[in-house]
Amino acid sequence: LAAQKKEKTKGRVDAADTSNLLRAITTKGIKIANKAEVSSEQMAQLQKSKPYFGKSDDMLHVPILFMYDEYNTTDFMQDVSCDCCLAEVLDDLMPFPWDTLGRYTKLDDIVAVYKIDDGVAMPEYYSFDLGYPLIEVFRMPHTKCLPSCPSSTLFLGTPMC
Repeated sequence: LAAQKKEKTKGRVDAADTSNLLRAITTKGIKIANKAEVSSEQMAQLQKSKPYFGKSDDMLHVPILFMYDEYNTTDFMQDVSCDCCLAEVLDDLMPFPWDTLGRYTKLDDIVAVYKIDDGVAMPEYYSFDLGYPLIEVFRMPHTKCLPSCPSSTLFLGTPMC
């Protein structure tokens, strides 16, 4: 009985923490999507890392799932500060060992795309400049973070794919 009560209390605390986090994120001008646009396996990976605001700079830190459709592979970064730009993040990941065709060797060859898919209408794709700070990308009118785990899923490709 005591264990059940403790678990119930923990569930309430976690729900309150998530609610407070979502409120803080939306206060920063970031929209939350109605549903996740990733598979259950990808969502499980994303939920291992939770977003948070830095104590010293109040900057949002998020996990990011990178999807490379033409290679059917992903990269995952657990803690990305939103004051940096995607070019800086990708520069840390490069060179990609799976890039057997050599399409992802230079930042100038990479296209970043946000996919908006509500499951009803045709998906919409929006590209953005790799030099934009991530916080600004997340504030763009068409971008939304995942609902149960505020994070980002970015589709990366090359002009050839």
